[in-house]
Amino acid sequence: MKMKTRLLTVLVAAGCFSQMAVADDLTTGSITNQTTQTATVTISQPITLENTLIPETGLKTGQSGMITLATGKLAIKESGVKARLALLIKSSEGEPNTVVTYATGHEKDDNYKLTYSIGIGDAAVTDDFKVPDGNYRVVRNESSSLNYVLQSNSTGLPKAGYYVVSVTGAVYNP
Repeated sequence: MKMKTRLLTVLVAAGCFSQMAVADDLTTGSITNQTTQTATVTISQPITLENTLIPETGLKTGQSGMITLATGKLAIKESGVKARLALLIKSSEGEPNTVVTYATGHEKDDNYKLTYSIGIGDAAVTDDFKVPDGNYRVVRNESSSLNYVLQSNSTGLPKAGYYVVSVTGAVYNP
């Protein structure tokens, strides 16, 4: 008997709840003042950049010409992801598209002044994106990596010392 009472209670409750979810169909009236709003949803791909810079060995003071100081690679760590990669080309001491650094402990001493430029490898076609401290050289085609080289200017290498060189890499978002 208790089972039948419980079953009957459950059936009555289910019937009540099922009626609560049903709306009546309207057969008269009209809809006016319609308005539609749209939104653009952006789904982005997180990108982790890895910037590797390897100094050349065997550099000697007095070497002349365009000497390779270091080679680098800017790469996206996520597999299969491509983007427009960019390198910051700073303008130092009024010299456009060059970077100036001094040997440690010899700041502002022209005998220890190293001027270098950053070249993008693979004959990549680039555009410039100006920022307050220089230009980002932005590669036109999306890729997963970008090779680059640091070269001394044509006057050659300064006196012996420890020179810190650096390159800033980034992703350009149009």
